[in-house]
Amino acid sequence: MNQVRANYGDTNVTQRFQSKTIIGFSFRVRLDQNGGIAPLKSDFLGQNIPIRAQLLKDGKNYTIVDGVLGHISKDMAIGNNEDRWVNYNSSLIAVASGVFEIRFTLKFPCPIELKGNDAIDLSIGFPTSGYYQTNIANLDTANSYIIAEEIEGVGRMPFIPFVRSYPIAVGKTSDTIAIGSNVLRASYSTADDLLLNDAHIMNTLTIQSDKINTALTKSALDNLSNSLFMCNLQTGAKMLFQSPAPLNNLTVLYDGSAASADNYHAIVVQGFIPNTKVFQNSLNQMNRHKAQDFNALIA
Repeated sequence: MNQVRANYGDTNVTQRFQSKTIIGFSFRVRLDQNGGIAPLKSDFLGQNIPIRAQLLKDGKNYTIVDGVLGHISKDMAIGNNEDRWVNYNSSLIAVASGVFEIRFTLKFPCPIELKGNDAIDLSIGFPTSGYYQTNIANLDTANSYIIAEEIEGVGRMPFIPFVRSYPIAVGKTSDTIAIGSNVLRASYSTADDLLLNDAHIMNTLTIQSDKINTALTKSALDNLSNSLFMCNLQTGAKMLFQSPAPLNNLTVLYDGSAASADNYHAIVVQGFIPNTKVFQNSLNQMNRHKAQDFNALIA
């Protein structure tokens, strides 16, 4: 199993993954205690942790992950119906005396088959802005790091998937986020879990596309989250939509409080990049499996 490791202070570390089918990546953030005071989850600033993945497929490059770990992890948490690791009301996972971890899994909308020269280059960082500097004395910076490992799986690859976060501009009470086409899911995420649930940082999010045109208020998002996932989780994120058919020409209009820092809140989307060769290979694979299953039945 390959892994990419960013030590505290690293701005960008890249690892290449090849010759396997990858369904996602698992992340572990290790925070070692310095002295007698344990580090806090709220001191780890996931909105400042860059994450990017480039797919080399059939000789062409595609950006399949682009954003920050904090917001992408929140989107993954609500999709998996579970609390996210920076829930203000929970604690770090103690893995040893004075050693703590926070974890999450990034799953793609479909498996990614890597054959021949195909590859995924995953890049992450752990810049100093990724930890609250006022409390940096509580962190053993020499032994704190972020590790990402691939998750192998099986399945067909009908398209090239992507996961991206789009920050709402700092200092603006209104913003227009032009996202594009072939989007299957979107969520709204803030860096402060409590702020989203209690202080109504956003007033209205308006979704415009070829299939959905609607304005969602804070209370509407609460009701939607409860309806889709049966509970209003303390994830710091709200689902905007999930669609079995892709949305095209997607734009999200934000109206609400002004963000005080870069990447303080964002729109996170999942979708796909159409590729005729990838789709045809998937179709051929499906037909081969059907033929094998039929032959097994009549043998």
